[in-house]
Amino acid sequence: MINDMIFGCSNDNSDTGFENSQISRILGLSRRLDGLTSQLAKRGIIQNRFSYYLVPFHDELERPSIPRFRDNIPRPVENLRSTPFVNIDRNLYYVELKDGLGGSLIDSGTLVSRIDENTKSFEVFYYNKVGFRDFATMTLHFKGGDYLVDGKYMHYFSDEKKGEGYFCVALSKSSKTILGAWQQQNM
Repeated sequence: MINDMIFGCSNDNSDTGFENSQISRILGLSRRLDGLTSQLAKRGIIQNRFSYYLVPFHDELERPSIPRFRDNIPRPVENLRSTPFVNIDRNLYYVELKDGLGGSLIDSGTLVSRIDENTKSFEVFYYNKVGFRDFATMTLHFKGGDYLVDGKYMHYFSDEKKGEGYFCVALSKSSKTILGAWQQQNM
């Protein structure tokens, strides 16, 4: 039991950009004092060390996404690359992009990644023929290593018919660059 701790969940989310704003299972891992990781670190439970893996959303019933803390984090694989956090805001996870124009926030609570304000957010849809899988990828060039976002995690698909329907590029407009949960799947 942990005394004097704030923890909660939501069943009424707004401004998500998706039909009926239906999103569930958001765990607040911010660096703010009321964030779960900050509260656990303050009590000496995790030493500000955590890891998470977002299973592909279509696999959610087969296996859960499990956050790991402290000694429960598996040892890194041999060729692991990393990028340091930049402390521009002590509450956020911010990393440097190698374009020289700034960086990106990493936020699993933001559903789709946000980029330039001129982005056409979910405005252009394409017909998805049965069997088509040649979707465009995106590479983020972080300091210390590149992150390739698989094409299937760069698009949002309609559920009209199994195997065919419509899809759009899953990016949203913003003045800040944010790597959202949709593009963090299976990473």
